[in-house]
Amino acid sequence: MPEYLTALAVSAVLGGFGLLHRRVEALDYRIDKFEVKVAETYVTKEDLYKMFDKLGHSLERMEDKLDAHVSENRSRISEVINKYNL
Repeated sequence: MPEYLTALAVSAVLGGFGLLHRRVEALDYRIDKFEVKVAETYVTKEDLYKMFDKLGHSLERMEDKLDAHVSENRSRISEVINKYNL
């Protein structure tokens, strides 16, 4: 086989690898940008615990108020009214 065909085949293969490498690099860059964007919206454990504590406190208040409405115990009703300034 003539040398110029060998050189042409080798350069075509290497050029294909070069194009493939460029596409992989571009894709890697896009994935890195996406990872940074996703990481910006993460919630830390401390923030999550704070939100659950607030939710738990709100649910406890609602439970107290519901218990007072259902209860026929006047002292319990007045206790909840005084506690939550109703």
